[in-house]
Amino acid sequence: MWSWDIQAEKWRRERLAGNPPCPRTEIACTYNETLDKVFVFSGYNPCLPTFFIAKRQRFNYSYFADTFMYQPPNPESPPHSAPLASPALQDRDRQAPKWKEVLTRGFPTYRCQAELLSDPVTGKTFLIGGFTNTDGVPSRTDFFSRSFSDVWQLRVEEPGGFFL
Repeated sequence: MWSWDIQAEKWRRERLAGNPPCPRTEIACTYNETLDKVFVFSGYNPCLPTFFIAKRQRFNYSYFADTFMYQPPNPESPPHSAPLASPALQDRDRQAPKWKEVLTRGFPTYRCQAELLSDPVTGKTFLIGGFTNTDGVPSRTDFFSRSFSDVWQLRVEEPGGFFL
């Protein structure tokens, strides 16, 4: 992951901790200003095969239905130049940029090209729409594409995350 430093006008490769999402495209992504977090949901990988053993089929891509949360770096912490396992960084790891998978009870189905939106007034995060093509997620005997018009609210166990 790379970040752009506006004042220095240069790119910096970030050292990340945690559990990042695997490479994928057509994700839903939003920055929630209230929580100071970035959320990523779903998408697909055009190069990661899916094996559907019951039908003896192999598909050359995979859809995802997982959610990840990115904690941006603390602006007060200096750039990371040492490996994350270095003793010099142990105290700063809490402020290092990190990924975390968000596990929820009940979640939207596999899809790509959905939209994640954050309401700056309430801090709520919503997922809207997207589509799935059952060529990549074989759940029926017939193949079809499905567009979604559903709305989901993401609730996370973070201060201000509307977790119940």
